[in-house]
Amino acid sequence: HHGWHGWPLEKNPSGKVGGAYDFNGSSGSYIRLNDSNVMLTNNNTWSITAWFKPQGTASARRVFSFHRTTGASSGVLAEVTSSNTFRIGYVNSTGTLKYLTGSTASNNVWHHMAITYDGTNFIAYLNGVNYSNSTDTFFGFGSYDAVIGSFDGSTSMFNGSIDEFMVYNKTLSQDEITMMHEGSRLGGNILSSDLTSKGENWSVG
Repeated sequence: HHGWHGWPLEKNPSGKVGGAYDFNGSSGSYIRLNDSNVMLTNNNTWSITAWFKPQGTASARRVFSFHRTTGASSGVLAEVTSSNTFRIGYVNSTGTLKYLTGSTASNNVWHHMAITYDGTNFIAYLNGVNYSNSTDTFFGFGSYDAVIGSFDGSTSMFNGSIDEFMVYNKTLSQDEITMMHEGSRLGGNILSSDLTSKGENWSVG
C-alpha cells in the first residue's frame, strides 16, 4: 500500500486479507505508485496479482494501469466493464492494445486476478482459473507512474475495494496463483483439501 493519491482514501478494515482500500469511482480516488519500469524492471518475466470487489456500472472500472511511456496509453491494465466482463489488456510490440476476455466479475463479490508473462505467453487468471492465453510480444514498461484504481487519476475510475495488490519480477506458476487464491479465500493460511494429495506438503499465506 505504498504511494500517494488525490485525496485520502477510505481504509476498510474488512478487506479480503486484513484491510483494503475503498475507491468511490470519482476523480481523485486512486493510488499512484512508482514509474512502471522501476517497479517492473524486466519486460520478459513478470506477474501482477490483486483482490478486487467491484461496484457500480461504469464502462471501464480500472483495477490498475501500468503505463509504457510518459503520458502514453497503458502497457498492461485490468478492468471491469459495465456488463461486468473482466478483462486484462496489454500492448504488444507493434503498439496494438489487445484484451484477454472471457470471464465475469460480479459486483459486491471479492475476486482474485492475475496476469503473467514469460517473454512469449500472456496468461490471465480470475479466481484461480486460467481463463485466457495469448502468445504475443510485449511493448514494455515505461517511465510513467503505475496507478491503482484508475487509468491516470481522473478517468476510468474504479468503484469498489482493492486489496493485496502485488507485482513480481518473475512469472508465477499456476500452482502459485492457486495457492494465493485459495489461501486468501479461506483465511490466508489455509488450503482447500481438494487441492492436495496424501503425502504433499504445501505452504500458503
